Amino acid sequence: MQHARIHAEDLDPVRRLEVVAEELAVATEELAAQQQEITALLARGASAHRALRAVAESVDLPVATTDADGAVTAANEAASALLGVPLARLPRTSLLTHVAAPHRARARRLLALAREAGGASGELDLVPRHGDPVHAHVALTPAEDGPRAGAWGGGAVSWVLSTPGERPHREPLLRALADLTSLPVADGDRHGALARLTASTTAAVPGAAWTSVTLGSPLAPEEVVADSTGAQAFDGAQWRAGEGPGVVAAEGGAVVGVLDVRADARWPRLTAAVAALPVRSVLAAPLVVDDEVAGVLTVGSEEPGAFAGEDPRARAEVFAGAAAALLVSLRQVGELRSTAEHLQLAMAFRSTIEQAKGLVAAWLGCSIEQAFDVLTQLSQDRNVKVRDVAALLVKDPGDQALLALLRRAAVRVLRRA
Repeated sequence: MQHARIHAEDLDPVRRLEVVAEELAVATEELAAQQQEITALLARGASAHRALRAVAESVDLPVATTDADGAVTAANEAASALLGVPLARLPRTSLLTHVAAPHRARARRLLALAREAGGASGELDLVPRHGDPVHAHVALTPAEDGPRAGAWGGGAVSWVLSTPGERPHREPLLRALADLTSLPVADGDRHGALARLTASTTAAVPGAAWTSVTLGSPLAPEEVVADSTGAQAFDGAQWRAGEGPGVVAAEGGAVVGVLDVRADARWPRLTAAVAALPVRSVLAAPLVVDDEVAGVLTVGSEEPGAFAGEDPRARAEVFAGAAAALLVSLRQVGELRSTAEHLQLAMAFRSTIEQAKGLVAAWLGCSIEQAFDVLTQLSQDRNVKVRDVAALLVKDPGDQALLALLRRAAVRVLRRA
C-alpha cells in the first residue's frame, strides 16, 4: 500500500480508473442484489390481498375480479357457470363483452364509480356464451381502498353477481362479499380491518345480531374486535366462566353451534353468566392459520335456534376463513414493511460506506478492499461503528484530523499485511 500518496490528483490516471472501475463493480453487484430482494418483496405484497379474494371466490355466488378496463383477471366456478365460459378461459376475456349491449355504458359507469367512490351497485343484463340473457344485480368494490390503493390495488375491481333466483335472501351476503374483497391490508391496520369484517359477517349470516373476533385463546385473548356491546358482553362472560363454544372451537379446531346458550348443559357456568344478556344462539368458528388455531370468530343472535340451518354455519365458516386470510395478509404486510425499512436503512449505510471507501482508496492509492480494511481499523481504534466513521468522512472529506487518523490506521494495516 502506498499510503504516502494522499491526494487524488497525485494518483496515476490508470490507477484512478482502476479505483473507479472497482467501485462501479461493487455498486453494480449490490444494485443487482437489492433489485432481486425488492422484486421478491413486491411479489409477496402483491399476493397478500389475493388470499382474501380467494375466500370470497370460493363461495357459490359468482365473483370475478377485473382490471380498470373490465378485463377479467380472476373468477370463481360460479362466475364461469353463469357466463358459460370455461374457468381457464375467463381471465383472457372482457367482462363487458358479457354485458348486453344496451347496458354496457351503464357497466362502464359502475366500474368508474366503484374506483372513484369506493363501491357501486346496479342492475345489468348479462349475456352468457350460450342461452338467454340473465338479469343480475352487481356489486362492485375496488381492491383494497380504491384508486389510492397504490401498487397492490392496481385498479382491480371485484364484481359479485346475484341473479333473481338468489335474491332477496342473498342480498346481504352479496354486499358482505363485495366488502370482503376490499378489506384494507396495505395500511397494516389489523383492528380496523377486523372491525369491518365483523360488520360484514353480521350482515351476511342470517339471524345474526353481532359478531366478534378473538385473537388467541378466548380464555387469554390477545385482542378482541367486536361490532357491538352485545358481542363484548358475551365474550366477557365466556372469559369469566372459563368455558363456552369459543373455547371448544379454539381447542377442537371445528365450528361449534349452540341453539340456546341459556339452556345448554355443556357449560353451566356460562349459562348462568349469560342469563341476563341478549344472546341465545351462537356460532363459533376457529381461525386456522398455518394449521394452527389463531383465534375464533363468534356470531350471536337474540333468538333461540336462529342458526339451526346449514346456511348460517356455512357463511360463518366463509368469514372465519376470510379472517384467517386477513391475518396472514396483515402479517405479510408487516414483514414486508419491516424488511423494506431495514433494506432502506442498509442501502443508506451501504451507500455511505461505499463513498467513504472510494475516498480512502483515492487518497491512499490503494484498492477498495484495502480502503475498507483501513476504515475497519480506524473503527476499532476509536471504538465506533464503521458506518459512523464513513458518515464523518463523507460529510467532511477535508477533515485533516480525520485524515491523520486514517494515515495511522493505514500504517497498522500495512504492518499486518
